[in-house]
Amino acid sequence: MCSQSIVDVVAVREQTAELVALCDRMQSLQVELTAVLGSWLASGWWAVDGARSPEEWLGLFGRLGSGDARSLVARARWCEQLPGFGAAFAAGEVTAAHLDAMGRVVNDRRLDHAVRDEQALLAAARQEGIAAFEATLAGWRQHCDHDLAADDAETIWEDRRVHLRPDLFGGWQLSGRLDPDGGAALSAALDANRNDPDPTGGPPRSLG
Repeated sequence: MCSQSIVDVVAVREQTAELVALCDRMQSLQVELTAVLGSWLASGWWAVDGARSPEEWLGLFGRLGSGDARSLVARARWCEQLPGFGAAFAAGEVTAAHLDAMGRVVNDRRLDHAVRDEQALLAAARQEGIAAFEATLAGWRQHCDHDLAADDAETIWEDRRVHLRPDLFGGWQLSGRLDPDGGAALSAALDANRNDPDPTGGPPRSLG
């Protein structure tokens, strides 16, 4: 009984070692595939075979489901747009799951901030498991969106303008762009007087 147990332990140890090696090889192949896709993304190579996107090409010729195809292309794009993450992925310092977590948070609007904060995010990815890294990304997203909202408010404020010019018939043409507070104040003032009687005796004027 003892001898059988020893044999089983040895067999399990060897089998486990083989499977771990295969997993390492799969990680290496994922890195290689990601690099290939990334190098070709800007070339439109998928259109040669009539596909409308790299994801569709992978579905047709790679026999991948739409979700797997989207994940592969997204990882390739992140590795191109965030080269620090690309190098870390190639070196085995972060996993495909870390890239997928980035993809769920970093959209086009947040990309510039991700580029700015790449080293901090990468340091977290190197040290944290997926659950912890997702929590880090959630906190980063809140700060990022706060900055974006502030940028939007500043843009609207700086874009305020009013144009008033006479027309050919003695009237005036008015156009412009107001910030939210100014627009609300003007709208309230107009709305408060929209039902005033016409001094000429006609019906009340519309808001327009």
